[in-house]
Amino acid sequence: MKIFASLLIALSFSTAAFCDTENEPYEFYVDQVVYVLGDSVNIRQETSTSSKTIAVVSIGTRVKILQKTDVQMNLNGFAMSWYKVEFNNKQKGYVWGGKLAKNSFRSSKNTDYIFHFGLEKMVEGQGTYQIRVEKNHKEVQRMSFEGFFGEQKPHEITNHGCRGLTNIDDVLYIDANAEFCGDGGGSIVFFWSGNKLYNIQTLYDVADAPVFATDVFIFPSDMEGKKGQILLHEEVGEYIFSEDENNTDPPTVSYEKNETTVFQWDGKKLVKK
Repeated sequence: MKIFASLLIALSFSTAAFCDTENEPYEFYVDQVVYVLGDSVNIRQETSTSSKTIAVVSIGTRVKILQKTDVQMNLNGFAMSWYKVEFNNKQKGYVWGGKLAKNSFRSSKNTDYIFHFGLEKMVEGQGTYQIRVEKNHKEVQRMSFEGFFGEQKPHEITNHGCRGLTNIDDVLYIDANAEFCGDGGGSIVFFWSGNKLYNIQTLYDVADAPVFATDVFIFPSDMEGKKGQILLHEEVGEYIFSEDENNTDPPTVSYEKNETTVFQWDGKKLVKK
């Protein structure tokens, strides 16, 4: 995997100059309804951790954004604003934005379970993200994992349902796009199965012309999918361009790797067939 290794080395150096610790990784907007990410989160009278606590709320508490304040706090390596929020029968107070979920949604199979996603910490441009699983305002599982490098790189979560698999309730994707040549992106894939969350695979999508590396899962519900199987297709290669300036033919591709591996889910892990 010489090409892939060189890509990862290159992006580790090239992305460092793009970090800006003063910017927020994400923000919330007036009238937006969001949900508390942490458990036992303090709602304050003012925009300070030393201010009086109005209420202590549990994970999944619904809050409405009333105001994004001008006060920021840096905690766990990243800065977020304080927000004035409305909660629990018109109560009002302030909460630090890092305690609110960036995204929240229910399991497509059993809606009693809710997934909350957000940033946990940031260390020298490397973000650690978290998914917390809630049932009836009780945290039943918490999973932390490293995202793709880049302090301001947006990470988005999507629930794709079962994708045609009978023994998986939800397939969750954390997606982050490459933002410039040599930058790394891709997807981190999770399965929700048997009321437990599993971190399955990081799929890379890296390009630094003319070389590239791409991974993709193909599920039974996809056009190329097969019943009961999870296909992992991996490509690593290089585009070969003609040295003739008058040649208009498209480049050829030289593959270091171009293969598909067949897996099945045994309820706890992927098993190669």
